[in-house]
Amino acid sequence: MQRKARPVAFAAACGFSVAVIGVVTAGDTFGSGYAHTKAALENSGDTNALYVLLKFVTTWLTAWAGVPGGIFAPSLAIGGALGGDFAQWTSYANPPTLIALGMAAFLAAVTQAPLTAFIIVMEMVDGHALVLSLMASALFASAVSRLISAPLYASLAELQLTRLPKA
Repeated sequence: MQRKARPVAFAAACGFSVAVIGVVTAGDTFGSGYAHTKAALENSGDTNALYVLLKFVTTWLTAWAGVPGGIFAPSLAIGGALGGDFAQWTSYANPPTLIALGMAAFLAAVTQAPLTAFIIVMEMVDGHALVLSLMASALFASAVSRLISAPLYASLAELQLTRLPKA
Protein backbone atom coordinates (compact mmCIF):
# COMPACT_ATOMS: atom_id res chain seq x y z
CA MET A 1 0.00 0.00 0.00
CA GLN A 2 1.40 3.37 -0.98
CA ARG A 3 1.40 6.21 1.47
CA LYS A 4 0.72 8.86 -1.18
CA ALA A 5 -1.98 6.96 -3.05
CA ARG A 6 -4.05 6.05 0.03
CA PRO A 7 -2.89 8.17 2.98
CA VAL A 8 -5.84 7.45 5.26
CA ALA A 9 -5.65 3.69 4.72
CA PHE A 10 -1.88 3.82 5.20
CA ALA A 11 -2.23 5.79 8.45
CA ALA A 12 -4.91 3.34 9.62
CA ALA A 13 -2.62 0.36 8.92
CA CYS A 14 0.20 2.03 10.85
CA GLY A 15 -2.19 2.83 13.72
CA PHE A 16 -3.44 -0.75 13.78
CA SER A 17 0.17 -2.00 13.92
CA VAL A 18 0.94 0.34 16.82
CA ALA A 19 -2.19 -0.87 18.62
CA VAL A 20 -1.27 -4.55 18.14
CA ILE A 21 2.24 -3.96 19.47
CA GLY A 22 0.78 -2.05 22.43
CA VAL A 23 -1.65 -4.83 23.28
CA VAL A 24 1.05 -7.53 22.96
CA THR A 25 3.33 -5.55 25.32
CA ALA A 26 0.49 -4.97 27.83
CA GLY A 27 0.58 -1.24 27.08
CA ASP A 28 4.32 -0.73 27.61
CA THR A 29 4.78 0.91 24.20
CA PHE A 30 1.75 3.21 24.47
CA GLY A 31 2.26 6.85 25.36
CA SER A 32 5.39 8.84 25.92
CA GLY A 33 7.36 6.23 27.87
CA TYR A 34 7.49 8.46 30.94
CA ALA A 35 6.47 5.78 33.43
CA HIS A 36 8.96 3.28 32.03
CA THR A 37 11.82 5.78 32.09
CA LYS A 38 10.97 6.97 35.60
CA ALA A 39 10.86 3.38 36.87
CA ALA A 40 14.25 2.70 35.25
CA LEU A 41 15.81 5.81 36.79
CA GLU A 42 14.51 4.78 40.22
CA ASN A 43 15.56 1.12 39.74
CA SER A 44 11.99 0.10 40.46
CA GLY A 45 10.92 -1.41 37.14
CA ASP A 46 11.58 -4.64 35.34
CA THR A 47 12.40 -3.94 31.71
CA ASN A 48 11.15 -6.13 28.91
CA ALA A 49 14.14 -7.02 26.73
CA LEU A 50 12.25 -6.02 23.58
CA TYR A 51 11.03 -2.66 24.93
CA VAL A 52 13.65 -0.60 23.09
CA LEU A 53 13.00 -2.24 19.74
CA LEU A 54 9.22 -2.16 20.03
CA LYS A 55 9.10 1.44 21.33
CA PHE A 56 11.34 2.45 18.42
CA VAL A 57 9.09 0.63 15.93
CA THR A 58 5.90 2.19 17.29
CA THR A 59 7.45 5.67 17.28
CA TRP A 60 8.68 5.15 13.72
CA LEU A 61 5.28 3.86 12.56
CA THR A 62 3.58 6.88 14.10
CA ALA A 63 5.94 9.29 12.36
CA TRP A 64 5.80 7.36 9.07
CA ALA A 65 2.02 7.52 9.09
CA GLY A 66 2.24 11.31 9.18
CA VAL A 67 0.53 11.54 12.55
CA PRO A 68 1.95 14.23 14.82
CA GLY A 69 2.91 11.98 17.71
CA GLY A 70 5.82 13.84 19.20
CA ILE A 71 9.53 13.26 18.99
CA PHE A 72 10.96 14.32 22.33
CA ALA A 73 9.22 12.02 24.79
CA PRO A 74 9.58 8.80 22.76
CA SER A 75 13.22 9.62 22.01
CA LEU A 76 13.91 10.14 25.70
CA ALA A 77 12.16 6.86 26.54
CA ILE A 78 14.08 4.89 23.90
CA GLY A 79 17.41 6.45 24.89
CA GLY A 80 16.74 5.83 28.57
CA ALA A 81 15.84 2.22 27.88
CA LEU A 82 19.02 1.76 25.81
CA GLY A 83 21.09 3.24 28.64
CA GLY A 84 19.34 0.98 31.14
CA ASP A 85 19.96 -2.08 28.96
CA PHE A 86 23.63 -1.16 28.63
CA ALA A 87 23.92 -0.71 32.40
CA GLN A 88 22.34 -4.12 32.90
CA TRP A 89 24.55 -5.84 30.32
CA THR A 90 27.70 -4.36 31.84
CA SER A 91 26.54 -4.67 35.49
CA TYR A 92 27.27 -0.95 35.88
CA ALA A 93 27.00 0.15 39.51
CA ASN A 94 25.00 3.33 38.85
CA PRO A 95 22.38 2.64 36.12
CA PRO A 96 20.68 6.08 36.32
CA THR A 97 23.87 7.67 35.00
CA LEU A 98 23.86 5.50 31.87
CA ILE A 99 20.11 5.98 31.52
CA ALA A 100 20.58 9.77 31.51
CA LEU A 101 23.48 9.52 29.04
CA GLY A 102 21.37 7.32 26.78
CA MET A 103 18.50 9.79 26.93
CA ALA A 104 20.74 12.73 25.97
CA ALA A 105 22.52 10.81 23.23
CA PHE A 106 19.40 9.39 21.58
CA LEU A 107 17.53 12.70 21.69
CA ALA A 108 20.57 14.49 20.24
CA ALA A 109 20.87 11.88 17.49
CA VAL A 110 17.20 12.19 16.54
CA THR A 111 16.95 15.98 16.64
CA GLN A 112 20.58 16.81 15.86
CA ALA A 113 20.26 19.51 18.49
CA PRO A 114 22.86 18.43 21.08
CA LEU A 115 22.67 21.51 23.30
CA THR A 116 18.92 21.21 23.63
CA ALA A 117 19.20 17.48 24.31
CA PHE A 118 21.76 17.64 27.08
CA ILE A 119 20.14 20.63 28.80
CA ILE A 120 16.71 18.95 28.79
CA VAL A 121 18.10 15.74 30.24
CA MET A 122 20.29 17.54 32.77
CA GLU A 123 17.25 19.42 34.06
CA MET A 124 15.04 16.32 34.03
CA VAL A 125 17.35 14.20 36.15
CA ASP A 126 18.85 17.06 38.17
CA GLY A 127 22.18 15.93 36.78
CA HIS A 128 24.36 19.00 37.18
CA ALA A 129 27.27 16.73 38.14
CA LEU A 130 26.86 15.02 34.74
CA VAL A 131 27.13 18.19 32.63
CA LEU A 132 30.32 17.25 30.80
CA SER A 133 29.31 13.62 30.29
CA LEU A 134 25.85 14.58 29.02
CA MET A 135 27.36 17.21 26.73
CA ALA A 136 29.94 14.79 25.33
CA SER A 137 27.39 12.03 24.68
CA ALA A 138 24.98 14.47 23.01
CA LEU A 139 27.68 16.00 20.82
CA PHE A 140 29.05 12.60 19.77
CA ALA A 141 25.60 11.17 19.01
CA SER A 142 24.62 14.25 17.02
CA ALA A 143 27.84 14.09 14.99
CA VAL A 144 27.28 10.42 14.17
CA SER A 145 23.67 11.17 13.24
CA ARG A 146 24.75 13.91 10.83
CA LEU A 147 26.93 11.37 9.02
CA ILE A 148 23.86 9.19 8.48
CA SER A 149 21.02 11.64 7.80
CA ALA A 150 20.07 15.24 7.21
CA PRO A 151 19.08 17.37 10.22
CA LEU A 152 15.50 16.68 11.30
CA TYR A 153 14.17 20.22 11.57
CA ALA A 154 15.68 21.36 8.26
CA SER A 155 14.19 18.29 6.56
CA LEU A 156 10.77 18.94 8.08
CA ALA A 157 10.91 22.59 6.98
CA GLU A 158 11.80 21.57 3.41
CA LEU A 159 8.94 19.07 3.38
CA GLN A 160 6.48 21.75 4.49
CA LEU A 161 7.76 24.15 1.83
CA THR A 162 7.06 21.59 -0.91
CA ARG A 163 3.42 21.54 0.21
CA LEU A 164 2.94 25.27 -0.37
CA PRO A 165 1.06 26.19 -3.54
CA LYS A 166 3.29 27.52 -6.27
CA ALA A 167 2.62 31.16 -7.06
